[in-house]
Order: sequence, then structure tokens, then C-alpha cells
Amino acid sequence: MASTPKGGLILHRYSGSKYIRDLNGEGARLNGGRWNQVNTAVVYTSIDENVAFSEYARRFRPRTLLYSTMTGHVRFDVPAGISVEEITEADLPANWRDRPAPVVLQELGTAWAARGSSCLLKVPTALNASADNYLINPAHAEFDPAWATVTDPATVTTDLVDASLMIAP
Repeated sequence: MASTPKGGLILHRYSGSKYIRDLNGEGARLNGGRWNQVNTAVVYTSIDENVAFSEYARRFRPRTLLYSTMTGHVRFDVPAGISVEEITEADLPANWRDRPAPVVLQELGTAWAARGSSCLLKVPTALNASADNYLINPAHAEFDPAWATVTDPATVTTDLVDASLMIAP
């Protein structure tokens, strides 16, 4: 059953400048991800801005990211009353943090998106036990692209890169 976050949520997403305005989950649909299979559109976000950046940065070798000139940020101001479901660590196999991720994670996220029972899916992040990630179902009736504020892409700073490299793969 879907529940409602009280007081709304602020969610964060980082992406390369080419994809920063993609609010329809096209990248996830084309490539799949930890929580979705190919052909399932979702938008990956995090409640913690640093975790959101680290999730983005961990996809690259450090040198690649250092030479990537532009990275953009999206802040989603999700109003109170938007439906959310949750998958907790207790719902997952012991190896859920592995890379590549166990297929069961993609099955869970894909089934959630197909049901359309909530706009958001709260999931644990493999990077930080004290933070949560949220998948947005862009096909859900509650989703509103107006929640998003896109920051113009900017050069990645060394401090941000170094912080992201300290997180274990």
C-alpha cells in the first residue's frame, strides 16, 4: 500500500549536461539500472545531494570524471501528499549491494513501475546506509515535471570528485 510523505520531499539528481533535462526516465529505460530493467522508465534520485552525486560519479573511472567538463543538478521539490512505497533492506537478499546488482532488484523496481501504484519508490542506497534513494515513475498521474529545478551544468570541482572516490564500489 502506498503511503504519503509528510511535509514533502527534496530530492536530487546529477547527470551529464546532455541528459540533465531528461525527466521522463529515458536513460534508465534505454540502459536499465540497479532498480529497473531495460524498457522501464524511471528517474533515479536521492534524498541526500552528496549521495546523488556519488551515485552519478561512481559510473565513471576517476580520470573520466575529472575530464568531464559539465555536470548538471536537478532538485525535485515533491509536495506533501504524493504517494510513495518503500523497499527496505529487510526485503532484499544479503548480496543486494553487489555490483552488478542482483537481478531481483531490477525485478522489484520494474514490477513497481508496471503496477503504477505510487509515484515514488523509496529504496536503500548501496553507497550510504543513512541515506535513501527514490525512484520517480514519470508515467504516474501524480508526477509533475514542474517539481524539477534544473541547475545549468557546471564544471565538476576536485573536492566533489575526491569525496565521491572515497566511497567503496
